[in-house]
Amino acid sequence: MRKFIWTLVIVAVVAVFGGRAWYLHKQAEQNKDAIKIGVVVPLSGFDENMTDRIVTTLKTATEELTKKKPYKIQYLFEDGKYTVKDSISAFNKLKASNPSAYIVLGDLPAFGLRPLINETKMPTIVLVSGDSGLPAQSPYLFRMSLSSKDMIQRLASFTYNTKHISDAAIMKIKNNYGDDGSQFFKKYFADLGGKVIAEETFNVMDMDVRAQVEKVLATNPNMILVWGFGPGYTTTFNQLSELGYKGEIITDFGVFDKAVWENIHNKGDGIYFTTIDSQANKMNPQFLQNYTAKFGDKPDVVASFAYAAVEALLKTIENPKGIEAGLYELQNFETAIGKINYDKEGEPHAQIVIKQMQPDGTAKIVKE
Repeated sequence: MRKFIWTLVIVAVVAVFGGRAWYLHKQAEQNKDAIKIGVVVPLSGFDENMTDRIVTTLKTATEELTKKKPYKIQYLFEDGKYTVKDSISAFNKLKASNPSAYIVLGDLPAFGLRPLINETKMPTIVLVSGDSGLPAQSPYLFRMSLSSKDMIQRLASFTYNTKHISDAAIMKIKNNYGDDGSQFFKKYFADLGGKVIAEETFNVMDMDVRAQVEKVLATNPNMILVWGFGPGYTTTFNQLSELGYKGEIITDFGVFDKAVWENIHNKGDGIYFTTIDSQANKMNPQFLQNYTAKFGDKPDVVASFAYAAVEALLKTIENPKGIEAGLYELQNFETAIGKINYDKEGEPHAQIVIKQMQPDGTAKIVKE
C-alpha cells in the first residue's frame, strides 16, 4: 500500500513538473516568432497610476486588436525610473532581445536615449512628451502626444481671439519643457497683439511657490499660463487660489490627470487646457470593458495616447517597408485621438481642442 502511495506521489510530481515544462515550451514556441516591442517606462519612482494605465492599455489593447491577426506582439518592459541613467540601462537590456521598435515615456528619457536610438536605428514612439524639438533630434523618433508648440499656439489664439485678453503672466516649470512653453507663448501671443507682463518659475518638487505667485499677482494679470508637471505644478494652482487670484488660468492636459485635479482646490474648476479630443467610442469595446473594470473610469488622455500608439504600430507592422517608413506614411490615419498626420520630423499633428475643468473633475469642450 505504501509503495502504491509513493508511486502516486511520484506520478503526480512528474505530471506537475512535466506539465509545467510543456507549458513553458509552448510559451517559448509562441513567443519565438513574436514581434517584440521594447518599452522603457518608470515602473517605479514616478507616477505609478500613469504608468499602470499605459502598461494596461498597451497590453490589453494589443490583445484585443490582434485576435484576428496572423502575428503576435510581445511587449518587453524595463524600468527607466524617468531618469536618463536608468532609461539608458533599461534600453541596453532591451537591445539584447532585438526588438522591432521601442516605446518610451517622456522628454527627458527620450533625449537621453537619442544616441542609442540613432545607433540601433530603431523606430521609437515617445508617449506624453511636450518638448517641441524632440522628434527633430532623430529620424527614428516619433511623438504620440502633443508638442508644446502646437498646444501653445492653440492657447495663445484662444486667449487673445476668444477670451479677448491682451495681457497674461506665466508660471513655468524650471526645465526645457517650461522654457519651451514660455518661449512659444510669448512669440504667438505677441504676434496676435498680446503682451506677457510677468514670468516666474517653479521646480518640479516645489511645495511652496508663494513668493513667485505673489510677484506674478502684483502685476494684476487677467490670465496666467501655468506650464509644467509634478508637485510644483499642483502647488502653483493651489497657491494661486489661496492668494486670491480670480482671473483666468490656462494650461496643458496635465491638469486633467486624476492624480492632479483630485489634489487641486475645487478640482481645478474653471481652468482651461489644451488636449486631444479623446474618442473612447472608437476604442475596442472589450478593451473598454476591461480597462473600466480595472480603473473605474474611461481611458484618460494618457491612455488614449498609448492606445493610438498601439493602433499606429499594428498598422505599420503590416507595412512592407517597415515600421519606420510606415509611421511617416500615416496620413489622415484614424485613431482614438482623432486623425493623425505624421510630418517629416515625426510629429503627429492631431486635432487640438480647448476644454474647461468642471466642479466634479470632468471637463467639457469649449473650443474645437
